[in-house]
Amino acid sequence: SCTYYSQDLPAVQNILAANTLPFYDSFLEVVTTPQNVRCALTGLMLSGQPMTQPLPAAIGNLTNLQKLDLSSTNLMDPLPSALRSIPYLQRLNLSDNRLYGPLPSEI
Repeated sequence: SCTYYSQDLPAVQNILAANTLPFYDSFLEVVTTPQNVRCALTGLMLSGQPMTQPLPAAIGNLTNLQKLDLSSTNLMDPLPSALRSIPYLQRLNLSDNRLYGPLPSEI
């Protein structure tokens, strides 16, 4: 068993609570550091989960995130500029949502 980085779980809980979504381990992809000392949240997969609120700025606290799947969530504008604070983000899926216009330049 390992301990999550301090900012990871509160940030996920903030996102889920804002949209009254349950917490399921299947939403998360986790890697462990050597000797299983820490768990780093590397993926957040919320595809198909109904989001009723814009994405909270707390998403920017998930600094180890590499994959973020928010497809088919009814996600609305605006996207938080905090997305740019995720330095390792490689895959961002925003398909099939209610987003209009270009992505903000800071993303």
